[in-house]
Amino acid sequence: MRKRKLFASAAILAMAIMAAACGKKTETKESEKASGSEVSSSTLTEDSPEIKELEALKVPAEPKLSEMGSITLPDLKSITVTVAPLENVTQEEVDNAIQQTLDQNPTVVDDAAKEGDTVNIDYSGSIDGKKFDGGTAEKQDLKLGSGQFIPGFEDQLIGKKAGEDVTVKVTFPESYGNEELAGKNAEFAVKIHEVKRPATLTDEWVKNYDGTTAETVESYRDQVREQLQARKECEKILTTTPTFRIRHFRRLVKKLPLSPPRSLWNMQRLTF
Repeated sequence: MRKRKLFASAAILAMAIMAAACGKKTETKESEKASGSEVSSSTLTEDSPEIKELEALKVPAEPKLSEMGSITLPDLKSITVTVAPLENVTQEEVDNAIQQTLDQNPTVVDDAAKEGDTVNIDYSGSIDGKKFDGGTAEKQDLKLGSGQFIPGFEDQLIGKKAGEDVTVKVTFPESYGNEELAGKNAEFAVKIHEVKRPATLTDEWVKNYDGTTAETVESYRDQVREQLQARKECEKILTTTPTFRIRHFRRLVKKLPLSPPRSLWNMQRLTF
């Protein structure tokens, strides 16, 4: 209690000093000239009225926990919060997810490459018999028909098989980003290592696919649907939980009969 009283006294004393300083600033220049170099000798002492008033100040005792009242929770079942309904996974979403998985897990084939297949190649480009920077790579995957390479390059690999060496002749577009290559004819020595084709969804593929425990196409579709639905539910929770909590808390507070004791109000008034 003694510490609280001293703290309150110090705070009011600081306010008094600040008020005195502000009063000094409002004096006119004429009064400053009249006072000259005189310095005010007014100093607060133990006998000053301000100190006496501070010492006489009574700080209310902090209420005990048992005196702070109680909270009776209402029937939580009576509080409802409306949220947007969860959307179910569509058949299109299931098909798209499966097709994406098939594309990401192609099957190596012995057939000649066709548009849509992915070939794994080494290539080395040259212009007038001289290699140029950026024209060489090894073990690069290239999906035929993707337009990833300059026009004409991918077309010349269609119909070729793994193990073949192919000479690809192309012309760099006039608008090509590298001015040293733009508009020039080039030859690429290409080695085809593999021809990979998007997998076909069959029971055999499902059994060999490590990403599922299903063994048939039908059960795999059901599993993918369950996974997509679980993902939607998770996303729903992450996006709606903060708003849901705020709404729920507001409704809960409105139903709580709060009546803090007088001692708590007194303590709050002194603090704030």
